[in-house]
Amino acid sequence: MRPNQVIKLCITCGKKFSIKASHAKKRKKCSRACSISRIKRICPVCSKEFTVPKGLAEKGYGIHCGSKCYGKTMIGTTRPRGIKQQISKTLSLLYSQSPKFFKKCLTCEKDVRIIKSNCKRKKYCSKKCYGISNKGKQAWNKGIIYTQILGNKHWNWKGGITKLTSYGTIKIQQRKARMTNNGGEFTLEEWEQMKKDFKRTCLSCRKTEPEIKLTIDHIIPVTRGGKHQATNIQPLCKPCNSRKYTKIIRYEHS
Repeated sequence: MRPNQVIKLCITCGKKFSIKASHAKKRKKCSRACSISRIKRICPVCSKEFTVPKGLAEKGYGIHCGSKCYGKTMIGTTRPRGIKQQISKTLSLLYSQSPKFFKKCLTCEKDVRIIKSNCKRKKYCSKKCYGISNKGKQAWNKGIIYTQILGNKHWNWKGGITKLTSYGTIKIQQRKARMTNNGGEFTLEEWEQMKKDFKRTCLSCRKTEPEIKLTIDHIIPVTRGGKHQATNIQPLCKPCNSRKYTKIIRYEHS
């Protein structure tokens, strides 16, 4: 026995067990099995006496002593349905209730019963018919080497657009370079004065600040050689500016 330990007697089974002196007052049972309150029962098949936890007995479990005795009682009867079987039953009910109509198979020309949601996709009655229709056809990716469809050769290529942060910075640098090549200067003071002149309104949708946020829009876009100066700039809100895109439109101020 270890130091600072006390020997006690279990209340339920009467066995001796060692425990720490600090836990001696609280602990009265030797194990978890003894701590769970159990009920004595007799098996209806083999008439053997056995114990069942009180919680399980209240739920209706623990009638038989084991699986063998339970199996003997279940001979000639159907087993209770499990969760998977219940789900399959509900799905089959939904399938039967859903609206259906008939469609001809493309190979054997038999009438196939189909749900309304699958009417566009389903074209064959079985996998055999699908296999017969595709026999002799070449796969789309047969003979294509992976390196042949990389980068701008790929059919989903969108001009090198990516979600990386470096892509945005490169595009800003390119735009700045185009502005410097096109020429022209436009200061922050000029921009503030322009907003005051146009009464802080968007020239396209006629909404005012602070309802919208005004942005610099080039009448002749920078990509088309437009200069970055006051004569080529007009105040537009973000949605109107993006809607204009690369069109040359001069909105008149009323």
